Amino acid sequence: MDRIRFGRSVKALRKRRRWSQQDLADASRVSRSVAGRIERGEVSRVRWADLEAVAVALDGQLGLEFRWRGADLDRLLDANHAATVEALARVYRSAG
Repeated sequence: MDRIRFGRSVKALRKRRRWSQQDLADASRVSRSVAGRIERGEVSRVRWADLEAVAVALDGQLGLEFRWRGADLDRLLDANHAATVEALARVYRSAG
């Protein structure tokens, strides 16, 4: 998650609704200070549930992305699936 982009997005969507930070805080059931920290991108000590509540209050969705060495992570995650498919293919080949 890009913290700065997340904060800028929250602020832009809040302003689009013509909400104050307090309006956003009330809608998401977080404190106004938490809403302000989120908008400034200071999210390292903000609970995930609060980040999600703010996103939902703005009709958004919060996602978590883990990246590692480009496509290597996808290959690692797919390794068990690929092995299962290969084993099944061997069974079918041997059965004709």
